[in-house]
Amino acid sequence: MIDQFDYEPEEAVFRQDSHGDGFFILKSGAVDVVKDGQVVATMMNPGSMLGEIGFILDQPRTASVIARTKSVILRVTGENLENVVREHPAIAAKLLITLARRLEQTTAKLYAK
Repeated sequence: MIDQFDYEPEEAVFRQDSHGDGFFILKSGAVDVVKDGQVVATMMNPGSMLGEIGFILDQPRTASVIARTKSVILRVTGENLENVVREHPAIAAKLLITLARRLEQTTAKLYAK
Protein backbone atom coordinates (compact mmCIF):
# COMPACT_ATOMS: atom_id res chain seq x y z
CA MET A 1 0.00 0.00 0.00
CA ILE A 2 1.19 3.53 -0.76
CA ASP A 3 -0.14 6.54 1.17
CA GLN A 4 0.77 10.20 0.79
CA PHE A 5 1.39 12.50 3.76
CA ASP A 6 2.12 16.21 4.12
CA TYR A 7 4.66 17.30 6.75
CA GLU A 8 5.31 20.73 8.21
CA PRO A 9 8.84 21.96 9.05
CA GLU A 10 10.24 20.26 12.18
CA GLU A 11 7.60 17.51 12.06
CA ALA A 12 8.98 13.99 12.50
CA VAL A 13 8.43 11.53 9.68
CA PHE A 14 9.78 8.83 12.00
CA ARG A 15 12.08 8.60 15.01
CA GLN A 16 15.34 6.77 15.59
CA ASP A 17 14.80 3.36 17.24
CA SER A 18 11.13 3.16 16.22
CA HIS A 19 9.92 0.02 14.44
CA GLY A 20 10.18 0.09 10.64
CA ASP A 21 6.97 -1.38 9.19
CA GLY A 22 7.37 0.51 5.92
CA PHE A 23 9.64 2.95 4.14
CA PHE A 24 9.20 6.39 2.64
CA ILE A 25 9.82 8.19 -0.64
CA LEU A 26 10.36 11.94 -0.71
CA LYS A 27 8.01 13.45 -3.28
CA SER A 28 8.77 17.14 -2.60
CA GLY A 29 10.41 19.30 0.04
CA ALA A 30 13.46 18.60 2.17
CA VAL A 31 14.13 16.47 5.24
CA ASP A 32 16.98 16.11 7.70
CA VAL A 33 18.35 12.73 8.71
CA VAL A 34 19.22 12.96 12.41
CA LYS A 35 21.29 10.33 14.22
CA ASP A 36 21.88 10.64 17.97
CA GLY A 37 20.76 14.29 17.87
CA GLN A 38 23.09 15.30 15.01
CA VAL A 39 21.99 16.13 11.46
CA VAL A 40 23.96 13.71 9.29
CA ALA A 41 22.30 14.43 5.93
CA THR A 42 19.70 16.55 4.23
CA MET A 43 17.60 14.92 1.52
CA MET A 44 16.05 17.20 -1.11
CA ASN A 45 15.85 15.06 -4.25
CA PRO A 46 12.40 13.77 -5.21
CA GLY A 47 12.49 9.98 -5.16
CA SER A 48 14.92 9.78 -2.23
CA MET A 49 14.26 6.71 -0.08
CA LEU A 50 13.93 7.04 3.68
CA GLY A 51 13.71 4.36 6.36
CA GLU A 52 14.34 1.47 4.02
CA ILE A 53 17.03 -0.16 6.17
CA GLY A 54 14.73 -0.67 9.17
CA PHE A 55 12.02 -2.04 6.91
CA ILE A 56 14.23 -4.44 4.95
CA LEU A 57 16.08 -5.76 8.00
CA ASP A 58 13.01 -5.64 10.27
CA GLN A 59 15.04 -3.66 12.80
CA PRO A 60 14.54 -0.38 14.64
CA ARG A 61 15.18 2.80 12.64
CA THR A 62 18.86 3.79 12.52
CA ALA A 63 18.07 7.54 12.45
CA SER A 64 15.22 10.02 12.71
CA VAL A 65 13.86 11.89 9.70
CA ILE A 66 12.55 15.41 10.34
CA ALA A 67 10.94 17.69 7.77
CA ARG A 68 13.17 20.70 7.07
CA THR A 69 10.58 22.37 4.82
CA LYS A 70 6.98 21.61 3.94
CA SER A 71 7.30 18.14 2.47
CA VAL A 72 5.17 15.59 0.70
CA ILE A 73 6.22 12.03 1.44
CA LEU A 74 4.91 8.68 0.25
CA ARG A 75 4.77 5.81 2.74
CA VAL A 76 5.13 2.31 1.30
CA THR A 77 3.93 -0.47 3.57
CA GLY A 78 3.65 -4.18 3.24
CA GLU A 79 3.84 -7.25 5.40
CA ASN A 80 7.37 -7.85 4.22
CA LEU A 81 9.88 -7.07 1.50
CA GLU A 82 8.63 -9.87 -0.75
CA ASN A 83 5.14 -8.37 -0.87
CA VAL A 84 6.47 -4.91 -1.71
CA VAL A 85 8.63 -6.34 -4.51
CA ARG A 86 5.69 -8.29 -5.93
CA GLU A 87 3.18 -5.43 -5.67
CA HIS A 88 5.49 -2.53 -6.66
CA PRO A 89 8.35 -3.76 -8.91
CA ALA A 90 9.38 -0.23 -10.00
CA ILE A 91 9.75 0.84 -6.36
CA ALA A 92 11.71 -2.34 -5.64
CA ALA A 93 14.13 -1.51 -8.47
CA LYS A 94 14.60 2.03 -7.12
CA LEU A 95 15.19 0.56 -3.66
CA LEU A 96 17.97 -1.70 -4.98
CA ILE A 97 19.66 1.24 -6.73
CA THR A 98 19.44 3.34 -3.56
CA LEU A 99 21.01 0.58 -1.45
CA ALA A 100 23.78 0.00 -3.99
CA ARG A 101 24.64 3.72 -4.02
CA ARG A 102 24.72 3.86 -0.23
CA LEU A 103 26.99 0.81 -0.13
CA GLU A 104 29.28 2.43 -2.70
CA GLN A 105 29.46 5.65 -0.63
CA THR A 106 30.16 3.75 2.57
CA THR A 107 32.86 1.67 0.90
CA ALA A 108 34.51 4.81 -0.51
CA LYS A 109 34.55 6.41 2.96
CA LEU A 110 35.98 3.23 4.49
CA TYR A 111 38.86 3.04 2.02
CA ALA A 112 39.54 6.80 2.12
CA LYS A 113 40.86 6.50 5.68
